[in-house]
Amino acid sequence: MKKILVFYGYFERWDDSASWGKKLYNKPYLLKHLADCINNIIIIKDIEALKTYLSGDGLQCKNYILPTLQWHIQELLNAGIKSLFSANTKFFNKLCYKKTFFDMLKERNLLHYTSKVYSRSDNLNSDQLVVVKHSTMASSKGVSKKKLNEVHDWEFNEHIIQEYVHGSEEYDAVFVFNKGKITLAFAFLCGFNQDEHIKAHPNTKIISYKKVILDDNIKNIIEEVMRPGEFTGTCCFDYKLQNGQIRIFEINPRLNGALASPWNKSDLVKVIRELIHNYDS
Repeated sequence: MKKILVFYGYFERWDDSASWGKKLYNKPYLLKHLADCINNIIIIKDIEALKTYLSGDGLQCKNYILPTLQWHIQELLNAGIKSLFSANTKFFNKLCYKKTFFDMLKERNLLHYTSKVYSRSDNLNSDQLVVVKHSTMASSKGVSKKKLNEVHDWEFNEHIIQEYVHGSEEYDAVFVFNKGKITLAFAFLCGFNQDEHIKAHPNTKIISYKKVILDDNIKNIIEEVMRPGEFTGTCCFDYKLQNGQIRIFEINPRLNGALASPWNKSDLVKVIRELIHNYDS
């Protein structure tokens, strides 16, 4: 029986984008380095096409379905299609929406792992620097920084207002889970050209970049946060250290965009290999 890696969904920015030089769907490279795991790679862009494949040509294959972004995973969960990701649907939906993610942390007394999150009931007459993030946007879109006393009332509706954590270094972490337990973890430590930066904004430049292995303390914290979801798959998130303590900005249950970069393609292979291993275990 042929083993097929099925990329479900498609994100153009991660496919040889002129501005980023990224190429997630690098079939020749992936086939070469995953030859012991898979025989072919295909891309299927929508749920109806996937259903047609699974009821036709896919019947004769073992299919490792790898969704690209959060909403692709949600589509698979809602359709009851088994993939390299699985999770409690209610928990997963909370992860995908920043406001409900922070509400969940508050309910579980885990907000100490983040920088302060402000609400309308707080004293807002302060020049504290904050980050204003839209609940559903990604890749630093819909993100700005301003003083707390400059935040508009309407921004509390669909945005997270979070204390800005100073520091020119930021971690871009990658985790692979199997039923709530971390089986692979590492991060890219990014050094930026300014202390007050927003990642991926045009005036923000990375001046240093290195891969680091995460210690057990960080892994234990992330397992604690993810515990209710019985999560299987990969997730990514950005964080800083503030006085030695982790400050999580968000958790994205999806492939990390950094893995689509040419200089990280060997790490993409490691993540896919681990996902396949967990699926077969």
